[in-house]
Order: sequence, then C-alpha cells, then structure tokens
Amino acid sequence: METGLYTFGDAGTSRVTGATVSPETRLRHLVEEIELADQVGLDVFGLGEVNRGFYSVMRNFPNERIVLGAMACAEAQSALDMTVDYVKQRKAFGGVLWDKQAVRQRLADCQTRIEAGRQLVYHAASQDAAGHDCVKEVSMVKAYCGELVNSVLYDCVQFHGGMGYMRETPVERMSRDARVQAIGGGATEVMLEEVAKRM
Repeated sequence: METGLYTFGDAGTSRVTGATVSPETRLRHLVEEIELADQVGLDVFGLGEVNRGFYSVMRNFPNERIVLGAMACAEAQSALDMTVDYVKQRKAFGGVLWDKQAVRQRLADCQTRIEAGRQLVYHAASQDAAGHDCVKEVSMVKAYCGELVNSVLYDCVQFHGGMGYMRETPVERMSRDARVQAIGGGATEVMLEEVAKRM
C-alpha cells in the first residue's frame, strides 16, 4: 500500500510510483489508511483540541478579515481599471465618456476610496504581524472593504451602461461576485458592532 492520504481532489497520479491511480483506488487507499490509523490509535480526523474547535477558528479571524479586505480592494481596483479603459474609448455625446468631468471625478473618488481601503488593510496587517490586539482594526477592514467593493462595482456597472448589465461582460460578473464580500467572513453589521464595542 502506498503511503500518504489521497483525496478526491488529487490529480489521479500516484505520488510514489507516478502511475495513474483511479478514483476508486484512491478511495480504497484512503479507507485502508483510516482503518490502519484507527487500529494503532491515531485520531486522523482530529484537528486541534477536542471541544475547542471554535476557539481555533477564532484565532484565525484577524488573518481571514485582512485577506478578505485585501481581496475586496483588489477586486475593486481591477473593476475600476477596466472601467477607466472602457470610458476612455466609449463614444457618447460627441466625445468619449472620459471627457465628462462628472465621470472623471466619480472614478477618481473610487480610486481614492480604494487607496484608503488598501492603507487600512496595510495598517491592520502590520498590527496583526506585530502581535497587537487588532480586533477593532480588522473589523474596520472587513466592514469598510466589503462595502467599498460593492460601491465601486455599482459605479463601474453604471459607467459601462447597458453593457455593464450583460452576462458576458466581466464587470457584470464581478458585480455579482462582489456582493458576498459584505457578507462572508463576518457581515458588515457584525463587524461594525465589533468596532463599536471597542470605541
């Protein structure tokens, strides 16, 4: 029997022999390894202390929220870059949309808010890396950046006009995907309560 646990996500190639391994063989090996571990008294399903799982998860909250904030800023920046390129080419009203002061200023405001979010992420990450209690800061990151990406994507869809609403455009997909940023990993309202408790 080959050593090492197999999962359904493995590529189907043996790590030991390089031979192709069928899903059935991988499953059989997994069952055999679990049975063997059970016979010798190993807890293959244990991860951390028994009955302390949520505390283990809680220790990762700062990292999770910093990463989600960084993701939200990156998504917002990507959508904004796409939108700036689009409005510089899109002809309307006798010129390109970029010629309109209101368009430029609204997109500049988006860029400013993205940079503010990015700096908030950097600050929270530095506090976490230094070992400081940073629940307030990471909660701010998660609340601000989750709302930021949705706000920026709203503007990006708006400036793409009807094309921003079409399923085949990247900005439409990004606007749907952005919605979860204000929910997953701690909803905005929950994050703001964490900030309020520490004011």
